[in-house]
Amino acid sequence: MHIDISAHIPVCRGLGSSAAMIAAGALGANALGGFGLTAGELLSIVTPIEGHPDNLAPAFFGGLTASMTQAGRVYTLSYDIHPELRFVLMSPDFPMSTHAARSVLPESVPFKTAVAQLSRLALLPKALELGDEELIALCLRDSLHQPYRFPLIHESDKLRQLAHELGCDAFCISGAGPTLLCLTRDGSLAGKLSDAARFLEHRWDIRELAVDHRGARCI
Repeated sequence: MHIDISAHIPVCRGLGSSAAMIAAGALGANALGGFGLTAGELLSIVTPIEGHPDNLAPAFFGGLTASMTQAGRVYTLSYDIHPELRFVLMSPDFPMSTHAARSVLPESVPFKTAVAQLSRLALLPKALELGDEELIALCLRDSLHQPYRFPLIHESDKLRQLAHELGCDAFCISGAGPTLLCLTRDGSLAGKLSDAARFLEHRWDIRELAVDHRGARCI
């Protein structure tokens, strides 16, 4: 067997590169073996490899998904995203391992903090469906992991300030980082951020990416 890989997802950047490769491998094995497994069945099989379905589910199904695992089976639901909502990624010229990102997290958080975060999470899918930038920004005010990880990402505070000055407060870390993410309905934000970030110390690859609503497939 000969495997030729053409991948454009930077590794160790919080962009789900490992999940994309696992999903591709599972689809390929399913096709070559003639097993006839559904995407949902494949997701349950390969989730133990990744450790969680957070990135695998959107890789298989596309779009916005939420998942949970129960007794070895992964349950996934899909949500609509407002068609005018844009996703602007800011990926730096330095990596950050998931291990390093996890090592700074506290072993426990106050119950009040966890409840407040769950309230924001419950509103986020609807905010994304409505394309409500103000509500999205409020929902993205995370207190579970971002306060501990932002200090690991050099110049993240400067990029957050630049985004704010350009009218975007829906700002967060992509995955475990160090890639950052802006959610906006401003089609010119990526270009304006790129111009502003040219004066920073690190080189930031800033681009707007479209949402893939179909997910992984054999071609």
